Amino acid sequence: MDKCRESFEQLPEIKDSLSENIVFVVNKYTTANEGFYDLVNWLNGGWYTWQSRRAELDQAYEDIETFAQAHQRECGIKVQIANELKEKDKRIESQSNCIENLVIQKSDYLDKVTKAIAHLDSFDHSKASINKLQRSIECALEALRGEHEA
Repeated sequence: MDKCRESFEQLPEIKDSLSENIVFVVNKYTTANEGFYDLVNWLNGGWYTWQSRRAELDQAYEDIETFAQAHQRECGIKVQIANELKEKDKRIESQSNCIENLVIQKSDYLDKVTKAIAHLDSFDHSKASINKLQRSIECALEALRGEHEA
């Protein structure tokens, strides 16, 4: 006996109506006794309705399961995207810190080179040698500022 028919026959009204004079053949109730024809017709009407409602319920459960699976996949994708965004935010923060450190270092180098140039003016060396050294330092400064030619 299949589970659908078994659950149908466990309904109190149906259980009380079944007897040894009524048998289930193929997909319907039948009897050889004329006195049970009306009861058999009533049972078959209930059985067909039960099957129809059962099919609707099964379809509803299937739809709910499909929806739940789709929702679960969607949530998984959203979590994955959120994690990827967090990783990108971490990389951006790291790059931002690196750039900030480079700017600070470049500023320190520029200050040191500027002081070195100012210090050169106070020495009494040959003017040509100082000019050559000063020009080299100025080229280095321009390069640090990004002003040098490619």
